[in-house]
Amino acid sequence: MTVAEFKWALKKGTGPGAQWRKAEFHVHAPASSDYQYREADSVAKLGEALKSQELSFAVILKHEAFPSREELTALNAHCPNSKLIPGAEINVFVDAISKKVNKDYFFHCILAVDPESDGDYRYILNKAQERFSHRSGSYPAGFTSSILDLGRFFREEGALFIPAHLHQGKSAENSRSIDDIYGDEAFLGFVRDGAFDALEVRDPTTARFFDGRQKTKDGLEIPHSICVASSDAHHHEHIASRGRTTWVRVEDNTYRELTAALSFRHRVALSRPVESHPRIIGVHIVGSFIPDAWVSLNEGLNALIGGKGAGKTALLECLRFVLNTPVPKERAESVNRHIDHVLGPSGYVECLVKRDDGTESLLTRRADSRDRISVTDFSDSINWRNASDGPPFPISILGWHEIEAVADRAQARVELVDRVGDPSVVRTAHEKIKEQIERARDRVPLLQRQIKKLDAGLKELWEL
Repeated sequence: MTVAEFKWALKKGTGPGAQWRKAEFHVHAPASSDYQYREADSVAKLGEALKSQELSFAVILKHEAFPSREELTALNAHCPNSKLIPGAEINVFVDAISKKVNKDYFFHCILAVDPESDGDYRYILNKAQERFSHRSGSYPAGFTSSILDLGRFFREEGALFIPAHLHQGKSAENSRSIDDIYGDEAFLGFVRDGAFDALEVRDPTTARFFDGRQKTKDGLEIPHSICVASSDAHHHEHIASRGRTTWVRVEDNTYRELTAALSFRHRVALSRPVESHPRIIGVHIVGSFIPDAWVSLNEGLNALIGGKGAGKTALLECLRFVLNTPVPKERAESVNRHIDHVLGPSGYVECLVKRDDGTESLLTRRADSRDRISVTDFSDSINWRNASDGPPFPISILGWHEIEAVADRAQARVELVDRVGDPSVVRTAHEKIKEQIERARDRVPLLQRQIKKLDAGLKELWEL
């Protein structure tokens, strides 16, 4: 089997869990009053732009209104792999932002709701207008109630509430963005008191100020907040040309997964996350106990959870088998019996690995030919390794055999440490430790003589 064939087949098995996907939080619908491309194919052009950027999520919005279900359906026909989320860009007036602006300036805020919710998407705006002070009429209309109260209300209703920029009677691209007011005392109070789900920034460096460890020039603590980057697209070309995209780590392409991701900093990134560490991509097992199983593994934390007999240890031992990782000598017999039970006389294990240089290799080891391991590289050429050559991939597998050995054998603990990290570095550190121990032993007699002399001196002092 080639690497490409293995990767294709792996898709039909157990999924890898959460993965990084692209999200766009600020795309204006073609029917918006200020959309800049007015041709008949505007919907198709926007859908093609979303598709070409491989966006998994896109918030499609209008000013002070939501797009209809029909509008989203028509757009989704041109980008079927994108989850389109209905949104509205609403105005929220603020009395003052410390010394930065005058009164009657207002935030443009992104309000997004679950596309699977029942009824008209506008229900949440209608409900908010009934509960809070709202200025209607000609532009600029908007909410005049406390932005804190408004934000809490929207979030309690399950909506996303994100400030985009501070409007000053200028075009959106020239108005003050969060990048300009991140040091403002009043604005920081809004963030600290939980008014927003996230902050939209234009410059990724602004996000660093909201890691919870920074202060303003005036010594004000900048609270922790999730930051997202979006294009504020009024034209389908803006999505690619402005290059402001957010990466979110989600398991499914759903609104619920997106909102959950925005609760954790480690699940949001403003640039494409790079996998620089070697890892196991997936494994295929064919045997007696496990007839045919395809399992994808995540590049982050993996956990095998299941009842007794579900196959957790079996999967771990199959990984140990194909990757040829060492087994404690006193456990070797029981491990071999376990593999015999799982694979039977003619079973095999295939494992796709990614090395630190980005290359991928497919490793295969058969129960009826344990002394040989085949390695298929990215060009589909096959090399054969002997089991006596050691592991073909740098990895440590710690099963219950190691846990028990480490608990009752000191040498097993040393061997375990030797397999963590670069072996040469570990050996060098071990040699330095041994040198220090020998040096200390050489000085013990001198220390004993000095203690004996001190004891004699103290006795003489007490007699005097």
